Amino acid sequence: MKLIWTILIHIAVFLVLLAITLCILNATLWNSGNVTLDGFKNHQLIQLSPSTDLDIENIVVLQNRLSLIPWTNVLRKGWPFMLQVPPNQTKQFTLMTEALHLPFVLLSTNLENQLNNQKRVVTDFKLEKSSDFDLNRYHYFKDIEEYLRLLSNETNKLVLDSYGTSIENRQLYDVRIFKPIDEASSNESEKSAENEKKSVIIECGAHAREWLSPASCLHYINYLINDADSQSLLDNYEFRIIPIVNPDGYAYSWTKDRMWRKNRRRFADNNCYGVDLNRNFNVGFNSSEIPEHIHMIKHLDELGLDFSNKTRFRRFTKNGTEESTQCSNLYGGRRL
Repeated sequence: MKLIWTILIHIAVFLVLLAITLCILNATLWNSGNVTLDGFKNHQLIQLSPSTDLDIENIVVLQNRLSLIPWTNVLRKGWPFMLQVPPNQTKQFTLMTEALHLPFVLLSTNLENQLNNQKRVVTDFKLEKSSDFDLNRYHYFKDIEEYLRLLSNETNKLVLDSYGTSIENRQLYDVRIFKPIDEASSNESEKSAENEKKSVIIECGAHAREWLSPASCLHYINYLINDADSQSLLDNYEFRIIPIVNPDGYAYSWTKDRMWRKNRRRFADNNCYGVDLNRNFNVGFNSSEIPEHIHMIKHLDELGLDFSNKTRFRRFTKNGTEESTQCSNLYGGRRL
């Protein structure tokens, strides 16, 4: 029981740290490089708060009728739901929300200005040691790679492995964090206990545009390596952290399209790009096409984790069903 409470306290502390990190990163330290923000000028971001089944039905009607872009993947009672409203639809949006009795909060009147105000030019720098890496900033993929290499050279708690390559031949990294044992002084029972520890597996960065996800993994890696309070966790568990599941999409969101979500697989028949990796686990989908998932499923199988029963997420889309075309922002791969 004491161990369970200790773990819960550590998780609570980590969640608080993540909340603080979110505020810092989003408020002042958005390092977006040469990201394009086409299509955001004078676009509004609004938030609806459905409280009844009728509210949800009316939001579906509203979003379908005006073809609005959802910024929230789940539509349910009691959950905030955000929509992007283009300037040519603002008047109609106001009229419809009044008619449907849907109060809303205006979060932004011009997304382009808001995102531009959050940008900060990234200065190229060379990491000499891991402590040079600023965890309170977003970073290019190449800088994250270098940071992880430095960490692996500086500590005996961490091993950096690559479990494959992406479509664009970027490395897919697995960070193994554990309590090192002294081979010379440890007895066989201690070594056996270390080998039998359960693994905690964390993966981040499946969706390219969600920069906070890899940043959170990097914070947790730092916590496990450098914070003395993490020792009780390492006494009982080994951690396997995949900081960026989708390195190609992540890199693309830095250089071309800030709101890119999927990976960068190209479909020759229609010149569309990308598979939503979070919808491509091997339940009703042909994941054998997607190298990011070929390597991940194989790697997790080797770690003893069975993904064959992973529940598929069903999320709200503009036509009320999961989108299935290759050009869809939510395309999850071909059905079996």
